[in-house]
Amino acid sequence: MASKRITLNKPELNEFKNNAVLNLNPNGRASIGFGLGKAMVILENLSAICAFLKSDGKSLDADAETKARIEAFAKEFLPKEE
Repeated sequence: MASKRITLNKPELNEFKNNAVLNLNPNGRASIGFGLGKAMVILENLSAICAFLKSDGKSLDADAETKARIEAFAKEFLPKEE
């Protein structure tokens, strides 16, 4: 895993075509912006993102305990499944 964090700036809330956009690390080297739909995709796949970071890009599979913890956390913010 990379030893140095790259977020230098606080997140900003912006608007694009009347939709809310979250901009992470604005004006930074690794800036990323997204709306509510992509925010949900990120939360739904948070365990894969964490495994990707932890394995330095070699795996998407988190161990069962980590995956359960991350999915329980994400579930608090995602819409209820019908």
